[in-house]
Amino acid sequence: MKIRIALVATTFAIVQSTNAAVISTWNFNNGVTTANIGEGSAEAVATSFQAVRGGAAVDGARNANRALRVSNFDSVVTRSGHDGVGFDSSTTGFHGVGLEFWQMVGARASKWAQLEYSVDGGATFTSEGLVNDGRYTITAAGKYQRFSFDLSGIAGVADNGDFQFRLMAIHAEGQNTFTTASGKRYLSSGARGAWHLDRIVLTGTSGEDPAANSTLVPAPGALALVGIAGAAFTLDIKAGWTFRHVAGYGWIALALVIFGGWNPLKVALGAYLFGITQSLLGKAQSVVTLIPTQVFPILPFVFMIVVLIVSSGDLVDRLARLFPLGARRAILRTLRATPPNSLGRPFEQD
Repeated sequence: MKIRIALVATTFAIVQSTNAAVISTWNFNNGVTTANIGEGSAEAVATSFQAVRGGAAVDGARNANRALRVSNFDSVVTRSGHDGVGFDSSTTGFHGVGLEFWQMVGARASKWAQLEYSVDGGATFTSEGLVNDGRYTITAAGKYQRFSFDLSGIAGVADNGDFQFRLMAIHAEGQNTFTTASGKRYLSSGARGAWHLDRIVLTGTSGEDPAANSTLVPAPGALALVGIAGAAFTLDIKAGWTFRHVAGYGWIALALVIFGGWNPLKVALGAYLFGITQSLLGKAQSVVTLIPTQVFPILPFVFMIVVLIVSSGDLVDRLARLFPLGARRAILRTLRATPPNSLGRPFEQD
């Protein structure tokens, strides 16, 4: 009976994922620099670029997995933020905009970069409002790293047909020169002085902006599922209703949603695994008599916390590298997901 907690967790995932959408995606696998999903293009900023083989494993391409190689950076080492690569994509009809991309640097390339955006068609660029002023660092040469930025709270980004963003090579903090991930001397050209970018995804939420319309509510079907889940819990899983009746199951449902990457099918699978584990441990109490009976009821919760920590960190990426390329891509496709853009944003009713 307890296995039916899947209904609660799956419903939560459906409510959270309502209206989330991809605005534009660049994976460069077709050999061009235009967006393969949505509309958008890329532009070299005082550099040169080319779609080349060797894309990130998370891209999932089996045959021609390409990335955008950016090279021929600024040879004037005292000039920061002058070279990079830019992208344009209309956000018309979307709010809650977010950006995710994978980047790798050569052993002699600048490991420091900065995200800048424009809301006036590229006339001016700024990094105002971004975390750490849009600055980030690639810590290891020759390995792709994932970066993400939340632009949902920045004025002018939402519902803008002139939106653009760019990634620029900058000096290390507190220094007047470029530094490399390998610690070797900086090179402005050549394969060792190049950047590789892959799976650039601009996301948003379609429809009316909640900030403009405080009456926005989840879809009726999602609300109906919430009601069914609550009824199933009180009538079958844990009959009755008392103070603190859920006794921690709400947190388990939330953990399952995170574990499942906000994908209803993955959340349901995780919920069934939790229910099976809880059922088996309940039967084990009568078999393993040396362990106090109070230990068994809490073990599923401990197990879920451990799984949540493992799946939310970079351990998955590290373990995936131990497998062949095909298996690695399958693992990352299964376990990787993008949270809703509204996650963590406070709702303020007018």
